[in-house]
Amino acid sequence: MGQFAWADGSFSTVIAQPNALWTITDGPGSGHIFRFNLAGEMNVWWYHWDNSMPVDSMIFLE
Repeated sequence: MGQFAWADGSFSTVIAQPNALWTITDGPGSGHIFRFNLAGEMNVWWYHWDNSMPVDSMIFLE
């Protein structure tokens, strides 16, 4: 579980899913699912990686 801050200063609570999917569970966008298109390929160790993963873009799926 995490939180995203939007440009207008509001916050949304999110839950991470496999394959770079996120579900917004509370706040602006609640109920929507989106996906980060990452600059690098994720592998089985992505969850344990200490560094940030660059994001190329994001798309809403639902």
